[in-house]
Amino acid sequence: MKKLLFITTSLFLFLMVAVSCTEKENLIEKAKPGSYTIEKMVNAIKSETESRGINNTNTDFDVVYDPDYIYLHIVGSTDFVYIPLYTVQCDAETQCKCFSYHIDILENGDALLTPYIDNNGKLASESLEIPNGSNCYFSSVEESVWKLTDEQIYHKTDLVLYRKEDNINKEIYRSIENFSITQLTNPTDDLLMGRACAAFTVVGVFYDAEQMNNNPFMQIVPFNNEKFKSVMGSYPDKWYMKIYCGGKPFVSGYDLGTEEIYSNDSSNDFGYYCTGPFVTNDENRDNSNHQFVKFTSSYQGISTYFVESWGYNSQIGNNLLTPVLNRTDSPINVYIMIKHWEGEGEPDLNWLISDDDALYTRMNITGEIYPFNNCFYNLGLIMDIRQFKKAWDEAQSSRASQSRSANGPYYFELKDAKVICETY
Repeated sequence: MKKLLFITTSLFLFLMVAVSCTEKENLIEKAKPGSYTIEKMVNAIKSETESRGINNTNTDFDVVYDPDYIYLHIVGSTDFVYIPLYTVQCDAETQCKCFSYHIDILENGDALLTPYIDNNGKLASESLEIPNGSNCYFSSVEESVWKLTDEQIYHKTDLVLYRKEDNINKEIYRSIENFSITQLTNPTDDLLMGRACAAFTVVGVFYDAEQMNNNPFMQIVPFNNEKFKSVMGSYPDKWYMKIYCGGKPFVSGYDLGTEEIYSNDSSNDFGYYCTGPFVTNDENRDNSNHQFVKFTSSYQGISTYFVESWGYNSQIGNNLLTPVLNRTDSPINVYIMIKHWEGEGEPDLNWLISDDDALYTRMNITGEIYPFNNCFYNLGLIMDIRQFKKAWDEAQSSRASQSRSANGPYYFELKDAKVICETY
């Protein structure tokens, strides 16, 4: 497999001019016993690497903190307090999200923080007691630990599968730094929130390389279903795919306070997420599986070309959001599995969830991408349909010679497949 790295990473430092929701006050170097009223503006940030993520229109991590609330947590504790946000007019065109709180510093250095429920001076009924020497952080979730439920973790042969759930695998914000009691009394620092998650899309598509090579000046390369049939012998709607994406960076539990794997989690397996609907077998969880999905048409950029393709592209409304381990020794693995339906009508559910008769190829992105939170990734393969046809026929012939008619999945290799490995 030829690894052509498509990097659209743009290294830059996102600089934000902090605009206070109130007039700036002198910097307090050390918190002294007494009472303070603090008001802050909150914004989300991009990482030092330009990143894309979840946005209703163009799929990106923008600079807007979406929730209308925020939580203040104590690191190493389950204690927290809920803080509502309100909007103020920053300038003629922009509304800013703000929050405020009252904080009492006691003689022993402890603190008692009570949020205001709005900008009219009404205090909330709940307060947070912060012991002297504690560090705090802000997040968008009540829980101090993000973790998958037991119902989301499945074991399948040598893989641990994670089932995506939208209410758990969602965009999670965390302050980019921790705050001491002294820093919580500082009125000049507005709050910057990053993401305690990375976003992923996966792609497995086929294109007409012959058409592209024969038309060097063509900007948009077509690949209709008739051309697909002329190469593969059947229309694209007879072909199905699913993609596993995972490995060591993907964890089942993540401590937002320490920003590390949740060590007390009973299921600390590194696992894989998969495309396609998940079918649960209540009688035998080991037989639960994701469905293969039918090939669909999409467009993909290749070098200076914009090609029509067939296969699977999760960029269309099926992003995965999950916390990952920020480490440089854990690359991602991607498995692309393909099946061909040769029967009449539509395949039944048993066929759609079974890996039998499937051929798969595996991509290890070692040395190319190590995922970090607050970044968006697009991973997968762009494959020449004629090279795939050759590999498919060779694999089927090899399987037949080994009397492996239904003992899949069966590995095949595409030496010249183009690896998509994009960081936005």
